[in-house]
Amino acid sequence: MPKAYKEWLLFSDGGQIFIPDFQFFGVANKPLIVRGGNSFIPANMFAIGHTSYGDPICFQPGSEEIIQWDHEENTVFLTWDDFFDFLTDAEEDHEDDE
Repeated sequence: MPKAYKEWLLFSDGGQIFIPDFQFFGVANKPLIVRGGNSFIPANMFAIGHTSYGDPICFQPGSEEIIQWDHEENTVFLTWDDFFDFLTDAEEDHEDDE
């Protein structure tokens, strides 16, 4: 699990941020996305959340990179260097929408 995401989980247990944009999984917030097999994210990715429109937010073991997986095209849509870069970008987008 990416270090920055672990640090963020110390302050939260997942939940929704920038409502209605993102839902993140924690201990109480169980994931609804199954990886690999017949699902739509690759088996080498783990979902830590999803967008309000269904794109999983993922990481790959051993990497700090955060990935938004396009669930309609079955491909990488966006990437961030780490979870804090993702949060910064999401916050800026949210402020632009207000």
